[in-house]
Amino acid sequence: MKIAIFGGAFNPPHAGHLNLVEQVNNQLNFDKILIIPTGNAPHKKTQTPFETRFKWTKEAFEHLNYCEISDIENTPQKSYTVDTLKKLRNIYHDAEFSLIIGSDMLEYFEKWHEYRELLQLCTVVAAARDGGDYRPLAKRLGVTWLDIPVVEMSSTEMKNPDPRVGVSG
Repeated sequence: MKIAIFGGAFNPPHAGHLNLVEQVNNQLNFDKILIIPTGNAPHKKTQTPFETRFKWTKEAFEHLNYCEISDIENTPQKSYTVDTLKKLRNIYHDAEFSLIIGSDMLEYFEKWHEYRELLQLCTVVAAARDGGDYRPLAKRLGVTWLDIPVVEMSSTEMKNPDPRVGVSG
């Protein structure tokens, strides 16, 4: 069974997240994509409770029949991707795992907790979120790079829209 993992704060989930998942699945055809809202992420603090973000994520991805929303990171302990993947390997013993990340995460991948071990446990699949060329970085790290159409949007932009947009001069 081919399973992809796509994690994030999803605070809130947006069209960029959906586009990334749909485009990656169109190219790689996974049996299942586990969408995992972050629990207690060591690198990012969120004021929105896990339960709220989980609900939003479920609503955003429910129309994609190959997606399953997981609450595996809903714990008070720090949530490291490598530890989540180890837990998932205990649940799905014979699965072949891939981790989907955006180029924003690829830039910091070498700073991830035990990133080398993560590369041993799964195939990391990255795609642009901003239209930049990250192929050389992906190649250096041994990460699979996918070219997909970019939907430029972030959760931060959704929460803090630029009031100047749409204003004429």
